[in-house]
Amino acid sequence: MSFYLLDWIDPRPRNMSILIELDFDEARRKKYERGVAEHRTDASLPFDGDPLAEAYDECLDLANYLDEMERRGARIPGIVRSMVKAVANWLKSRYEAAKDD
Repeated sequence: MSFYLLDWIDPRPRNMSILIELDFDEARRKKYERGVAEHRTDASLPFDGDPLAEAYDECLDLANYLDEMERRGARIPGIVRSMVKAVANWLKSRYEAAKDD
């Protein structure tokens, strides 16, 4: 079975570019710039929120996206799930450490 992500991931209806077609660093920069434009009046202002909590939340989303991909027929290697969980666990450990300070 050929599995092409864009067959079912199409952000265009939300007026978004297809970042998946770009180099990772370029896509990341463009996504950041779009976020700054949408959520800040001035790009020099700091991030509004807790980046650690936001990153953990994104890990949860990523794990759920992987589950959905699998339900749609993708084979998700165990190493990918392990990496997502490792990042989430690291973030959680930083949160726990910060609480103890």
